Amino acid sequence: MLAALASLGLSAPKEATIDSTLAAPNVAAAQHEEKWTPTQHEKHWTPAQHEKYVELGMTKQVKADQCTSLKQMQDEHTLKMAQAMTEIELRWTRGGYFDNVYLSPKANKWLGAKECSTVAVFSLHLLLQIRDQCVSDLGVLPGSTPETSPHKIRYFPSDSLLPILYGCTDHVNGHDCSNHTLAALDPCPAGSSKMLVDSEFSALKSDPRFSCIRTIPNKYQRSGFAAEKAWDAWKLTRGTNFENRKQKALYVGKALPDSQRSNLLNHTNWYTKGMPITDWLVTPESMDRSEAVKYRYQIDIGGSSGTTWDALMWKMASGALVFKVKHQAGAQDHWHNEMVNNKHYLEVDPDLSNLHDKWQWAESNPGDANRIARSGQELALQWASKEYAGKVLEKVLRKEFNFPSLKEDYPGA
Repeated sequence: MLAALASLGLSAPKEATIDSTLAAPNVAAAQHEEKWTPTQHEKHWTPAQHEKYVELGMTKQVKADQCTSLKQMQDEHTLKMAQAMTEIELRWTRGGYFDNVYLSPKANKWLGAKECSTVAVFSLHLLLQIRDQCVSDLGVLPGSTPETSPHKIRYFPSDSLLPILYGCTDHVNGHDCSNHTLAALDPCPAGSSKMLVDSEFSALKSDPRFSCIRTIPNKYQRSGFAAEKAWDAWKLTRGTNFENRKQKALYVGKALPDSQRSNLLNHTNWYTKGMPITDWLVTPESMDRSEAVKYRYQIDIGGSSGTTWDALMWKMASGALVFKVKHQAGAQDHWHNEMVNNKHYLEVDPDLSNLHDKWQWAESNPGDANRIARSGQELALQWASKEYAGKVLEKVLRKEFNFPSLKEDYPGA
């Protein structure tokens, strides 16, 4: 699986791997505790309720045996895979000890084979990461007691399948969800457990069909990868005055078909008059971060999930003013709930029609622009910690499992 990930550029550093055990360090005390079984008030919800769920194997074994080579996934299969990904559970035994990740037979069909699609490879990578975090960082569920009953919660391990979950399609203004009432999956049937996601489409949050969905800090925040990049950006710009940075707005990256990124790079769609675009906008396919942080303005624009899982954090941490392009379906990560337009960043319309206006305003109001950039930097650095992300994950779990709050909750968690 590592070779497949490397070919896609999906690997991330400093991720915990637990090769010898799947339980908390004090697993011996919990060996005889019962595993999760459906109670009278919490019946197994999945359509495959009579089929035995499959435990995710040890990390080393999974990497050696599952998704070791790539195959092309046909478009007609993505819907089936997305549905199967809603049938993956994190389970804890009595006493709050983490048990394991469990996959329905349908989900295991996609993630347990030797040959997998790129989407499946990344999904498996996400499952290993969150499982290893539950083992090494959380251990026993915070707030649990020896009498705590078994618990479970689902996890949807995909960014690229998120639009399918909501019934949305790719669009140059962000995903188009106008047909979601007909096209969406049914992730929250009656009696189902809550479902954790790394990103959500907040525009559909009030729809009862998605009432079970809860965001958690995304994979790159949980692993510390985003924090490492954020602090690196801060160090590179420490002591650099806002007014001494390059005055152009910067976006680094390649276009994705039918996306806001492709719209940005095809600027004739949204910028037809005014000063030459090269006088205020720079859009290289690649640039070293040490060079990128020299720019006064950074553009943040979402990818397959509608958000950027690590880029927004390092851009804000660098002290640059971020022009955050709004996603028409309201794609957001958990930490976006604490962000405020005109306080931590400047919001750009989904069609980019006011991007140049935002740049002009910032150039004409350098004091206010610097103030917003500083506020954004403070928020990003507050979140730039694997431990902080872990505390937020703990709080989400306590809330969903109705555990009492703990005094050491982080502010804003």
